[in-house]
Amino acid sequence: MRGIWLARYPDGQDVLPLDPYESRATPMEILRRIQLAGRYPEHSFIWWLEAARSARDPDVETLRRRHGEIFAKAWPERVNRLTSQVGTVRTEDGVQIASAPRGTAGYLMVGPNMPLAAADYEVVFTLRRLSDDVDPSALVAVLDVVADGGDDPVIASRRIDAAEVPLGSWANLKVSFDVPELRWTGQFRVHTAGECDLEVRLSVTLADASSPVWPSPLRHSN
Repeated sequence: MRGIWLARYPDGQDVLPLDPYESRATPMEILRRIQLAGRYPEHSFIWWLEAARSARDPDVETLRRRHGEIFAKAWPERVNRLTSQVGTVRTEDGVQIASAPRGTAGYLMVGPNMPLAAADYEVVFTLRRLSDDVDPSALVAVLDVVADGGDDPVIASRRIDAAEVPLGSWANLKVSFDVPELRWTGQFRVHTAGECDLEVRLSVTLADASSPVWPSPLRHSN
């Protein structure tokens, strides 16, 4: 029996937060809880399925189709477990918006601390600028993708000038990147430079359908 999510450290009595994103746990804290859960199942959450073999041949195509249906609903939620380390967060039309005023620098969006399988990716960030007195060439944000493993945690990065984020309008900004081999605790981050009032939707669109994570009926090569 193996645990999969540590709920309490073996040498302590305090119950750990169930949701690491609400408690703003670091990627290393999340990875440590996953690794320790396997060694301490009595201190961890455990999920499992039980099945009994029968004489009937499995309906492979139906199982694959159902797996694809579940994945299509669950995967976007996994990709969008995002939070903010600065500013404030509110809900607008069902979407969480992180806002930081001018003079506040830091990560306006971080997460989702997910594995990145070997594949080609494109992630779309959505930003809005609310200050009009900004030099069009001024750096207002840096978008990046980072992950553990490898010589450099930064997989891809893009600098965003004020001119790329029209005043009062949402701008979709793409970052394309390639992951040659599996990387852990991947994050999509937006760092505000503090040059203007800036907002970001805590939601990304990730094009990763060539990844081996996807069920075979849904997977395609770019």
